[in-house]
Amino acid sequence: MTHRLDGIHLIADRLTPVPRARQIAAEFRPYLALLQSLGVRSYLEVGAYQGGAFYRAMRHLPVGSLGVTVDNHNRIGRSVHRPTLEIVGERLTRRGYRIEHVFGNSQEIGTIAAVRRLGPFDAVFIDADHSYAGVKRDWEAYGPMGRHLVAFHDVAEEHTTRSGKRVEVPRLWQEIKASGVATREFIAPRSKRGIGVVLRP
Repeated sequence: MTHRLDGIHLIADRLTPVPRARQIAAEFRPYLALLQSLGVRSYLEVGAYQGGAFYRAMRHLPVGSLGVTVDNHNRIGRSVHRPTLEIVGERLTRRGYRIEHVFGNSQEIGTIAAVRRLGPFDAVFIDADHSYAGVKRDWEAYGPMGRHLVAFHDVAEEHTTRSGKRVEVPRLWQEIKASGVATREFIAPRSKRGIGVVLRP
């Protein structure tokens, strides 16, 4: 991505606050600490939305680290968030980080190939399609790109969102844990969300 700021972009940058992270702080903070403890210097976020969580994750990595986002902002109804994500990327770039955005369906062959050319990554965070079939495809596509860890959001409890979408990530997460790989969980009391981490040897 070319990070160019003309006058309009500069005004938008100054007026646009960094979006909030959609994660629960009590779950997200120990996850960020884990990234630091493992010395992560390359980070992939699948399902970046407006970039709030991505920005905070990158700021916990050393300056010069690579950050890559994947999101389907070309889809109708989501493109409104693309400028915000790009502004987040531009801010990180000016702070000395190397930022790339890949726009497209995370499960399409072209998207996966574009991300693979930028990897592998020390850490991968999957927070896109929350159906069982969708998150499993993201795990199969992007999981192998994570050298030190692969994390998932919304692992705590299956539930239906206010918009009527079913969150089925916990079903896959239980299968992953049952496979015997090393895992960590950050789940706040009574939380339906949570972050699950697969640790690579």
